[in-house]
Amino acid sequence: MRKLIRRAVSGALAVCMAAAMTLPAAAAPARDDGPVAHYDMSHTGAVLTDVSGNGHDAALTGTTDGSFSGGSWHMQADSYATLPGGLLTGESFTVQAVAATTTNAAHWLFTIGDGFGSWNEKNVGNYIFVNPSASEKGGNFLAAIKAGTGSAWKEQRMPAASTGLSKVQGYAAVTLVGENGQLRLYMDGELISTLQHGVPLSEILPDTGITGYIGRSLYTADPLLTANLADLKIWDRALSEEEVRQQAPTAQQLADLFMADLTAAALGDNRSADAVTGDLSLPASLYGVSLAWGASSNPEVLGDDGTVTRPMETDASASLPVQFTLNGVQYSRTLAVTVKGVDVQAELEAAAEQLAIPGADDVRGNITLPETVGIVSVEWQTDRPDIVNVDPIPAAVEGYDDAPAGVVTRPEADTAVTLTATLSLAGQSVQKEIRLRVKAAPEALSDEDFTDYFFAYFAGEGYADGEQLYFAASQDGMNWTDLNDNKPVLTSTLGEQGVRDPFILRSAEGDRFYMIATDLKIYGNGDWSGAQSNGSQALMIWESDDLVNWSDQRMVTVSAEIGAGCTWAPEATYDPLTGEYIVYWASRTPQIDRVHRIYYAKTRDFYTFTEPKLWIEYDQSSIDTTIIEEDGVYYRYTKNEGSSTNELGAKTKTVFIETADSLLGEWTHIPSDSLNANQWVEGPAIFRLNQDDRSAGEYCLLVDNYGGGGYYPLVTDDLSGGVFARPSVSYKMPSRARHGTPMRITAEEYSLVMQQWGGQTVDTSALAAELEAADALVQADYTADSWQQLEAARTAARAVLNDADATAAQVSAAREALSAAVGALVKAPAATPTPAPTAQPTAEPTVQPTAAPTAQPTPEPTARPTATPAPEPSPDVTAQPTAAPEPVLPATGDSAPLALCAALTAAGAAGALAVRRRSRR
Repeated sequence: MRKLIRRAVSGALAVCMAAAMTLPAAAAPARDDGPVAHYDMSHTGAVLTDVSGNGHDAALTGTTDGSFSGGSWHMQADSYATLPGGLLTGESFTVQAVAATTTNAAHWLFTIGDGFGSWNEKNVGNYIFVNPSASEKGGNFLAAIKAGTGSAWKEQRMPAASTGLSKVQGYAAVTLVGENGQLRLYMDGELISTLQHGVPLSEILPDTGITGYIGRSLYTADPLLTANLADLKIWDRALSEEEVRQQAPTAQQLADLFMADLTAAALGDNRSADAVTGDLSLPASLYGVSLAWGASSNPEVLGDDGTVTRPMETDASASLPVQFTLNGVQYSRTLAVTVKGVDVQAELEAAAEQLAIPGADDVRGNITLPETVGIVSVEWQTDRPDIVNVDPIPAAVEGYDDAPAGVVTRPEADTAVTLTATLSLAGQSVQKEIRLRVKAAPEALSDEDFTDYFFAYFAGEGYADGEQLYFAASQDGMNWTDLNDNKPVLTSTLGEQGVRDPFILRSAEGDRFYMIATDLKIYGNGDWSGAQSNGSQALMIWESDDLVNWSDQRMVTVSAEIGAGCTWAPEATYDPLTGEYIVYWASRTPQIDRVHRIYYAKTRDFYTFTEPKLWIEYDQSSIDTTIIEEDGVYYRYTKNEGSSTNELGAKTKTVFIETADSLLGEWTHIPSDSLNANQWVEGPAIFRLNQDDRSAGEYCLLVDNYGGGGYYPLVTDDLSGGVFARPSVSYKMPSRARHGTPMRITAEEYSLVMQQWGGQTVDTSALAAELEAADALVQADYTADSWQQLEAARTAARAVLNDADATAAQVSAAREALSAAVGALVKAPAATPTPAPTAQPTAEPTVQPTAAPTAQPTPEPTARPTATPAPEPSPDVTAQPTAAPEPVLPATGDSAPLALCAALTAAGAAGALAVRRRSRR
């Protein structure tokens, strides 16, 4: 299903929609014959309110207020409701749900029954369920009744229906009636399937105090429901066919529901239609229904394309007409909004509050300095231009963008840098200081420093925990050792809660690692079609400074701007021409066609990304791009995912090669008969072998034979020739390894990962030595605040050293914290000597009056930004009187930084560059 953005619709619209959805449409039966529970999506907190008056509220799990935008429950395989016990007391029942979806999956709309279990073990509780759009049925309905477990397990399915909710234009009413051992399934009041089963309802009803579920299957591997649910009723009796027709919503009511969802989608990031502050997102279609938008009633504030221009101070009204056709009936509706006027001071304060630099207390690379926060402009100053520049660097290569401001030149020692941001709007401005701690530059890594290898991968959709991140290590790049007993090291708790295709890279500076991966879980649903057309538009990201301590997972959307149906197999390569990482991935854009293309965006911090741009497009689908650089030349390896040979001559399911002198330059195809001969592979991963491991070749390209056999290596000594062969030496890949990334590491890094996950004894000697050195420092030499931080780090280090069970990750973290605390020590100011009193008083001394000293106190940072008039240009406040050298962008490659980018350093600094930032299987 197109994942509608969850946004609250205005109170007026919600009231209107609630009024429109007063079901049933015809005269209701007597109260005694009415529903025992009626859920019109009214809710309070984690309670779905029963509006029948019978008090049968349902418990919600996984919802927020935003889940109910437009009056419907937007279920994105992330929430469900538990129906209370006592709803059904006899041998007949009726359940009617009004819902919409375009997702085909193994998801259940509603369930009567309880008791979770697995399909293979046949230990699940008894049930009756309706799947509104089963993937195994091509999107048609699937409904069944099951009784018994183990050898007595017996599921009876209703005869196949020729339709399903995913084939409906918008909403439809799904009704299941049970009586006299029979199930009858209706859609919009029309009978579509009947089953005579002979199972008493009393055998199905659980004795757990639960009647069943909305949106949840009893099979633990099945996903939660992906659909929009507008209304659900339950009767403790069987409705007649006439009553079923009467209870079905009218065409007008279905159109109202469609418009409510359309409004929620169009509002985008706006809180409500009555408080629009940002651009609208006008979809071209919804539920497969084409939309025709008209001209704005007030183009000064609302453009025909949804662009919003907020007026200063005063609110303004605007509307856009839209036409659509549902089931052969054309509707003309209006999307009316109120565009909020700008409260300039409040806008400035909010922008100042929002403005931040990720990782400001541990800066190890170039940073992003935005020129705008919403409609507020930002200008930057720095007190250390020799460390952090605030001006863009003119492009050194024709056709390239300028290198954005924020290039960091790391000093010899940890250094505090203060940036001052001036935020301006409508002639008013505020200032905000952001304090950075820039870490000392590490020693540059050379080819000789790399001795071993690290591999991050996933294990496949055939295992419950297979779509998580696994690690392996190697000393020769050919024979790998599983780490952590072949169990996941990093697990996803965000998005689809499954990750695939991890890519790990060392930062250009050499002392930080980034892990990016596909947000996708196939286990339990097998829905490859939905994964490509309605999949995630986000990347999953982790960071580490030592490979054993990893940051919290974060989820960043990168492909929404192109309407991507998936964001598969992301990788990243550092571009020294702009000091940014080029992040690239495969996406299918369903509104265009079914072809996969490679897109890219740029980032410096893996928090903020530029808007995506098309990078690789051929007549067949392209996926799984990976890149390596050698002596300033780039080699790009991509899989032809198409069903036939592509225009470059690459056979289906093979890897083809291209080369270029710059990442965003012109790429030239390198024909490769050897790679064309290795068919039915995916997930290429290219890396350089270490100096003592090159007997079989200098470079290794791993390819995954996904049909069976998994990864195997191909080697070459000449990247430009495109000739690869199986190595002459033996090899052993990690167990169950699927698409992943190998990377060269140092002996120290290898020792650390083996201590953490490979069974080696934890080495605490380096931590003990650093603690001993820290203990030798003298407290009186430093300020109280900085000494207090050191004391906390020393206490933590001692605790780790005294813990016999301390892990390598704990030791490494304690060592890093101690080193950081020592580096952050601030020298105490020298004491002013007190003059010694004279031995004998002097009579009547003449004291010449002196002016009182006028030392300027250092202002404390304020909690709120200080409003000032629009500033005159002010000079940089520089702590050092010497002129700032021009910033140097780190070089690329395993040994980065090894060289200067001469053209950039010669270019100097110029005015600010706008950096507009927006997040496979």
